[in-house]
Amino acid sequence: MKKRVKIASIFLIFLICLITIFSCYNCVLKGVSSGLYLCGAVIIPSLFPILCLTSFLSFCGVLEVFAKRLENFSKKHFHLCGYFIPIFLLSMISGYPVGATLANSIYESGKISVNERNKIALICCSAGPAFVLLAVGVNIFNSIKIGKILFFSNLFACIVTALIVTRFFENDNEKTKYNSRLNALSDSTVFAVSNATSSVISICAFTIIFSAIVNVLTLVCANKTAFLAIVGFLEVTNGVFELFCAKVALPFVCAVIGFGGLSVIFQISALLKNNRPPILKIIATRFLCACFSFIFCFLACKIFNVSTTVSNTLNVSLKTTSQNYYFSLLLWFLAIVFLSFLQKHSAKSKLM
Repeated sequence: MKKRVKIASIFLIFLICLITIFSCYNCVLKGVSSGLYLCGAVIIPSLFPILCLTSFLSFCGVLEVFAKRLENFSKKHFHLCGYFIPIFLLSMISGYPVGATLANSIYESGKISVNERNKIALICCSAGPAFVLLAVGVNIFNSIKIGKILFFSNLFACIVTALIVTRFFENDNEKTKYNSRLNALSDSTVFAVSNATSSVISICAFTIIFSAIVNVLTLVCANKTAFLAIVGFLEVTNGVFELFCAKVALPFVCAVIGFGGLSVIFQISALLKNNRPPILKIIATRFLCACFSFIFCFLACKIFNVSTTVSNTLNVSLKTTSQNYYFSLLLWFLAIVFLSFLQKHSAKSKLM
């Protein structure tokens, strides 16, 4: 009976989506175009280089060296294995869903239990500085100061959330495995670029699909407050963009960043695959983080005398700066190493 209801529900959702696409074709097309613009102008330039660097740091084996040294401290204060602190720090630098990706890759290599993986993925979820400082602060709000307030408010909110949520965790009795051997730099570079590309494509795909949904909602949702609440709940990039255009107070923008949106929650759930934590548990943890983000941002605005409402002089554009040249050189270097690696392995396969 449950299986029939599930199949009927999926078929009904499919029909609704199909009818919506054909009946609101221009609206959906406009939403997809808007999502592509956000990806090209905001997400890819700000996230991809940082994701490459953090993925490289993880794959080369440095992560495990620090994790082993932090085992006792992590178990004592957070009731988690030594991998938690390095993953938490990397998730703060890279942003969601890097924490869940790293936790799942360590679990699949047989070094931590599924319970430990789920607990780490539940906490290690945060917007990185590339997204908050560059994408939101500079490209959308045209203010690095606002970007800093949003980032550090979200950072402190994540730390407080981790301290609270881990109080309810119990130490896992299963022994954690560590590998002190460092991987080859060429292999690490290839895996890092591949992982960063996969993550960016996933983020962009969710941004585009939810951008189309948001554009359709503008036709059916007449109440502006309800519309902004739904958009903020669905997807973080479109949520921040719409809140900015509506001149909503800064603490609410920070709360949306802290929550991450349903798209991020779906990504985390999809990454964990088998024996994943319940969706409601992930939503509750993200909501707690959003509440603390709101509080810290409100206090920061008062302390640093920053207006909670900002003018909407939109600055989403593809800029040519000296930093972009450095990033371009880095990407060229990674591409050359990647091609040389492929050439070497293809030569080996021919010999074999």
